[in-house]
Amino acid sequence: MKYISVKQAAIKWGISERRVRALCTQGRIEGVTRCGTWVWSIPEDLKKPADGRTLRYIRNRNLSTGVQDYSRINSLMEIKKNFSMTVDERAAFISSVFQYDDQSISYEKIIDVLNLINTDIDPKTQLLILNINGVLEYGFQEEITEPSSGKINKRLLISFDEKNGGKYIDDENKYTEQAQALFNQYMGPWTALHPLSRSVFIFGELLRIRPYKRANTATAFLILLNSLMLAGIPFPHFESSRTDELKSALSSTSLRGNYQKLLSFIEYLIVRNQAK
Repeated sequence: MKYISVKQAAIKWGISERRVRALCTQGRIEGVTRCGTWVWSIPEDLKKPADGRTLRYIRNRNLSTGVQDYSRINSLMEIKKNFSMTVDERAAFISSVFQYDDQSISYEKIIDVLNLINTDIDPKTQLLILNINGVLEYGFQEEITEPSSGKINKRLLISFDEKNGGKYIDDENKYTEQAQALFNQYMGPWTALHPLSRSVFIFGELLRIRPYKRANTATAFLILLNSLMLAGIPFPHFESSRTDELKSALSSTSLRGNYQKLLSFIEYLIVRNQAK
């Protein structure tokens, strides 16, 4: 691993050397090493740490799960599962993504797109459908980090809006910093949570923040599936007919940080799918 100096990091991140030293002292820079009393060596490939105020804001949202019984999910985690999705399951998932954004695209039309049959759906939407399907079909089993989330978002925009793939809205760095803080939580304190809670937290918060320029909903849904599968939890079977229930459950997370209803809903979809 290559390292850079405090001065080099300050130039790279556009902040003062004093601020970089403070971040090093506070333990805010992962992988930093200290040489003597004043010299710090910082990993060259690190991004600028998220603003501390944003980190506190994420923590102070008081995300709560209520009283949860994870026994049914735990029993499913003990069984080795094949996490591949059928064409029907992928089409239902994609239909739910569009329904969440109030774009009613029927399951039948999505099946037509997947089978490369001509439809009246506009070309860009067809490409997005095919890209979502590609991620679902060929896998994305990679630990959830800020860069891997950006890669998923980038894959969704292939062939029609590649310049915006993986890019944040960046309104005065608000979205960049909130996203960085969110992924820091996911990779840090939230690792102590039950995997279902951890997965649902990042799903709900990505839908709340909506940090990317495009395809935020599809990215959040795919991140949820990836997080669940990496933990050994089977995927939930989303249905567009239940989108209003999902939105209702998510409304509590946005306003009060209460995830109890959303957790119960996702758990129900997982268990129900396995019981079929």
